[in-house]
Amino acid sequence: MNKYTKYLGEIVASMRDGSFALPQRHCASCARRTRFLISGLESRSIRCLSCKSTAISLATVAQIQQLPLDPAASAVYELSYHGAVFRYLKSNFANFQFSEYFGPPAGGVYVDGVRNEDVQKLSFAPASFELVSSTEVFEHVPDYMAGFAEVCRVLQPGGWFVFTVPFFDDARTEAICRLSAQGGLEWLREEEYHDSQVTGVGTVPVFWHHSKQQILSDLRQVGFKQAELLQTNAFSDRVAQQVVVARR
Repeated sequence: MNKYTKYLGEIVASMRDGSFALPQRHCASCARRTRFLISGLESRSIRCLSCKSTAISLATVAQIQQLPLDPAASAVYELSYHGAVFRYLKSNFANFQFSEYFGPPAGGVYVDGVRNEDVQKLSFAPASFELVSSTEVFEHVPDYMAGFAEVCRVLQPGGWFVFTVPFFDDARTEAICRLSAQGGLEWLREEEYHDSQVTGVGTVPVFWHHSKQQILSDLRQVGFKQAELLQTNAFSDRVAQQVVVARR
């Protein structure tokens, strides 16, 4: 199934449940006045039919656009090589780097032309970037605190970390899975997997259910001076997405 068949399927499915709509709005990601597919009221069911941005990527881009970055000079790093945020950054920043995690060995190694990086131990020098971004990554990182610390390390003083994860209302972040001493998966709760554009449907294990209350203190603990959880209405007031914006 190619991506256009998938989006057509979304339209057909939404028409069946009566929630289909195609309003014309300005898209923050592709800077066009274009149409959006709305299927129900859930944030993940919003999609720009021009650049395929979801509410998550629209909100992330909207927060990035608020930052005092120089498109010609600011060094920017995205932890993925696909998706609407990647395409936005690639189109708007001259000094742009990106990576994906394909498994060991990581750290400056290239796989089919894409840099392979493990966010828990990045190979970049300290203070390399003014912005680091990611969407829906850190719930899949076995040691997410090491990942946060590495992002802080590679950011310049005053640099920004803009990202999203699925949030839960628990007081503390909950461990769902961990790595065994042999490198296998040890499930602490019911098994949970997410889809990946790299490895396929239901292939990426979920290690954490992140707590809204805890994540900001986690970021400050590893060295970020500021950390906020911002409610971002990039599409409309009824479809808001929470984006974390932290400053080194």
